[in-house]
Amino acid sequence: DFFSMGIVLYQLFGGRLSQVGSDFQALTEYAETYEPVDVNATLDSSVVPTKWRNLISACIEKTAATRQEKVTKALDALNL
Repeated sequence: DFFSMGIVLYQLFGGRLSQVGSDFQALTEYAETYEPVDVNATLDSSVVPTKWRNLISACIEKTAATRQEKVTKALDALNL
């Protein structure tokens, strides 16, 4: 799913998880109550191009319906 892809991409480009939790339950609780990470503030723009930061941000969008629309636009911008 897009959310999982966003977490993996964030870790790939950022070198760390966008979430914190010591176990599965902690991560699950966090996922239910989190506010999305500000990707533009936390990922170095000299390393991660804007189009990729936009995709990651779209993937970790809180609302699933909004996430789908934003991911589609971000993928179109990447020409994938």
